[in-house]
Amino acid sequence: IRTHPNPEAALRARDVEKDAEKKLKRFIRQVQEQRTQILDDLLSAERRADAADKAMAAEKESVQSFNEEMGYKGRQRRLDAYMASRADVDPSTGLLAAGQGSTGQVTTLHGSKVVRRLVRKSFGLGRASKDEIAREHRKF
Repeated sequence: IRTHPNPEAALRARDVEKDAEKKLKRFIRQVQEQRTQILDDLLSAERRADAADKAMAAEKESVQSFNEEMGYKGRQRRLDAYMASRADVDPSTGLLAAGQGSTGQVTTLHGSKVVRRLVRKSFGLGRASKDEIAREHRKF
């Protein structure tokens, strides 16, 4: 305590200094708490942003894989796999080898041998004659 002619003024000055120190400490503590709160808020905002980015990336990957599987290219890939499983495919070229004779030429079938043509268009509609039905029966 400074020497002062009035001891009461000295005590008041001491109390004012103590109050000033308390205020300064409280102010420093509040600033530190605010700084800590701001850092916590920034970290939580960054975590939320990271989580949102991860969710967006996962959603984008999900949509992309869905489009690859269900889109045009996916359908084409599945169709190619199906056709390859149902036909003879040359593994070296990936081309169809079915229908080739010993000469390597493709055998063609005439349309009349593949499709059954009827003379009248009434067959199957319930208007065919009995002779026509019998004729078709004999063919089978």
